[in-house]
Amino acid sequence: MAKEENNASMGSAAGQANQKLPENLQKIKDDFIGKVEEIVEKIESEAEVKAEAKPAYVTKYTVKKSEETIGFQFKELSYREVVFEDMPVVTRVMKLDEARKLGAMALFGEKYGDEVRVVTVGDQNNPYSREFCGGTHLTHTSQACQIRILSETGVASGIRRIEAVTGSTAFALAKSERATLDAACASLKTTQDQLIRRIRATMAEVKTLEKELSLLQELNSAGLAEDLAKNAVVINGISVVVAPAAAEDADALRATADQVRDRFEDSVVVLAAEKDGKLLFVAMATPSALAKGIHSGNIVREVAKAAGGGGGGRADMAQAGGKDAAKISEALAAGMSTIKAQLGA
Repeated sequence: MAKEENNASMGSAAGQANQKLPENLQKIKDDFIGKVEEIVEKIESEAEVKAEAKPAYVTKYTVKKSEETIGFQFKELSYREVVFEDMPVVTRVMKLDEARKLGAMALFGEKYGDEVRVVTVGDQNNPYSREFCGGTHLTHTSQACQIRILSETGVASGIRRIEAVTGSTAFALAKSERATLDAACASLKTTQDQLIRRIRATMAEVKTLEKELSLLQELNSAGLAEDLAKNAVVINGISVVVAPAAAEDADALRATADQVRDRFEDSVVVLAAEKDGKLLFVAMATPSALAKGIHSGNIVREVAKAAGGGGGGRADMAQAGGKDAAKISEALAAGMSTIKAQLGA
């Protein structure tokens, strides 16, 4: 398969740089990516919250350890029941010691003076909540109108911090979420009750297409590897392939190099691919080539340097990148020169 070194070998291999995935496969991939981007852009645009009201935050709430796993929906339901029950909200200023005797909660290690403001929600003898607080200005829970939880985090052992919005801001959030839901339904051409099923079906379809794409890429890579192997030259008993190659990413380039190397018992392979105006490099060698002085890491470092980049790696396999795609020929020439020097040619 290999032939003696000649200047035409690299020239014929250079034609491989223009190889692409089959046009129909590339079109499927591009159309799919474009559709996903269109959906995301539409959802983000239509779901923008335009409420001007300043959010009202519920910033403190303690729960027992056994309650830490309660989900947002359950807690929101519990809070809404309190809102609907129109419980009285009573504010009193009292001595710190008196507040503590009543069982008022003080959170986050805050420091208080001799007198504190205590807010009690519900019956004074058996309240729903009684806390030290400086920011609640309701007289009844129903004045909150609606409550929607934004986030929940742990702040200490057995203590959770919940942030939520109330009033007009909660309604604005509900409107935003509805806009997001409507946009998702419109993009996927389905109804709200069928949305989850449609999303799952789409995800399954995407996985199937990804598998098909991967298979076609492997077949394309195998064909490219066969063509590259035909242009190998022999230097001191080692088959050498130094060439450009078409590859979607570093993984694809490495897979092609693997297949080229495995076609020989004694070989060293250096491939380069252009991606988004930059270069990807990979170098590989068989154990027998290593025994004769080949070091892939040193080779790829010189290759990348010629294209304004850098990189390196192990003796048997190394990767690197180049900043100047116009320097691909110079980079590959540097690779060939380094290989010759390592083999003493």
